[in-house]
Amino acid sequence: MTGVLWFIEGSEDEQMDPDDAVKVLEGVAHLVSKLSSDQRSELIGLLGAMADAESDPARREFLEGFPEGFGLLDDAVRPVLREWSRTRLRSRRSLPGRASGV
Repeated sequence: MTGVLWFIEGSEDEQMDPDDAVKVLEGVAHLVSKLSSDQRSELIGLLGAMADAESDPARREFLEGFPEGFGLLDDAVRPVLREWSRTRLRSRRSLPGRASGV
């Protein structure tokens, strides 16, 4: 699912009709909004693991932004995700060879 959405989001108008792209993205956002809180949390965890394993920085950023961008976050999940994001950012900054603030 994320691979298709990544392709759609990055497509030029010549590759995919913009109206069709919006319909697909909105359809996915609607479907994930119907997930239970437990299912949303599980999907957020899976997306985090995928982002951790992703070597392409642009794709990693897409995966990290997916939960908020596609409406997976509710008031109960947002603080957990914020803490997870802070922890990930701190751990990436401490990796050898990484510039501070990257």
